[in-house]
Amino acid sequence: MAIFIRRDTWIDASGNTRTTSVVGSGSMVLVEAQMLLLSNADIALDSEAQIFSNPAPTPTNATYPNVGDFAKLLFQTSAATLVQVTIPAPQSSMFLADQFTVDPASVAGLLAALVLVGTDLSGNPITTYVGGTRERS
Repeated sequence: MAIFIRRDTWIDASGNTRTTSVVGSGSMVLVEAQMLLLSNADIALDSEAQIFSNPAPTPTNATYPNVGDFAKLLFQTSAATLVQVTIPAPQSSMFLADQFTVDPASVAGLLAALVLVGTDLSGNPITTYVGGTRERS
């Protein structure tokens, strides 16, 4: 059976936002419509996708095996806005010798993929890698 998830970011009259998620066995657009009828807020952003699960994940126990460690990468768009991409449990080969700074060469493939399809929320295309660091939450 296919499982779908719909995520909505709601905005209220004061500009505050809240994100909700609903899950079901088909498109949740009718559920969203009914939720709208019950709310004073409106939907600013929404998305829906079929969920696919990995029945046998195989994470690697390496230098940074914990998802609390992550690489924060910043990319710039054609409108000079920034887009952040996070890589959880990053491979140590992503970093320069200081193990803090992301090696630009290590993200060349990701940059190429983002230049093809990546945008900011306004639709401005990603054009350039700005930089990245290893972080811990």
